[in-house]
Amino acid sequence: MDAFSAVLMFLGTLLTIRFYLVDFGRLGFWKLANFFLDDFFALMDEDETWVYSSSQLSKPSDDYIGPFFFHKNGTKYKIFALKDSIEKSQQRFVKKFQPRVPKKPFPVLSLIAMIYPLVSMIFHPNPISIIMLYPWLTETIFSDPSGFAILGYGFVNLSYLLIVAGIFVGSFRILGLESRLQVFPAAIIFLVLGIALFNV
Repeated sequence: MDAFSAVLMFLGTLLTIRFYLVDFGRLGFWKLANFFLDDFFALMDEDETWVYSSSQLSKPSDDYIGPFFFHKNGTKYKIFALKDSIEKSQQRFVKKFQPRVPKKPFPVLSLIAMIYPLVSMIFHPNPISIIMLYPWLTETIFSDPSGFAILGYGFVNLSYLLIVAGIFVGSFRILGLESRLQVFPAAIIFLVLGIALFNV
């Protein structure tokens, strides 16, 4: 793998993550139900597909799936739904309420911040010092950067960027990371992945 392929693979990985967390995740029924909670409970009252209770509730029969759990006004509800009709009921709900979700502004700042790991890959040092990836080391070791090492270098620098974003902003929305609970685990994953690729 050469440097150009490494950059393409880096961008492809991030676009896939964004598609999954933002574009695909936007259509999730359960996220939408949580956003329009009162309307979801109104749906369950009107549609025989759903059965729910705040008290002890057992599965009505094997025709139902669940339980699912929702919190509303401090009360925990247990929910079951008919296997044969849950999908149609969910689709109707999504079709009705998806257009009502407020549109968030495009995350320009996090997009601009992505320049940092990309530039670090394109203008990587040659050779790459191990201390650049492992700041806690005292011994300087150098690696001749293969495509995998360059890709790993990009992911490690992305992890540093995510740590900074998590501390100061609490999100990194260009990748669909909306909270610190998502940003910091993602930073750790990219750090581990980057170090692994650097050692391929």
